[in-house]
Amino acid sequence: MAESAIATVQALIRWDPVGHADAELDGRGEVGLPPAVHMAAIDGTTPAVTALLETAHLPDTAETLGPVDLPVGARRPPGLDPDAEVGRMLVRVPRDGGLELAAALRRATAVLSARHDQQPCRIQIDPLHIG
Repeated sequence: MAESAIATVQALIRWDPVGHADAELDGRGEVGLPPAVHMAAIDGTTPAVTALLETAHLPDTAETLGPVDLPVGARRPPGLDPDAEVGRMLVRVPRDGGLELAAALRRATAVLSARHDQQPCRIQIDPLHIG
């Protein structure tokens, strides 16, 4: 018993899942949310996240958002002091820049890991929840 004016309900009534999916993708594209774009969530202490982003050669189309508070219940990067203040930065790229973003973050992580002078960061590409 759902409200018939809801777009999802209308799509079910008309049996038009493809049209509904296209409309949802267009709506998410307007506000820059996945799956219309690729997004990386980087969790860690402010100095660690800053070092990672400064080391990474992000695509020219990359847009950083944040910092934002770490969502309640989100896993913290392993190996951090339990009392360390942890935040999240988001990096958004157009749909065709996902592989370039992932490669840049992977290379930066390898460089910082080899130096052994930074706290770890947790990186998720296209996380289910970016709240």
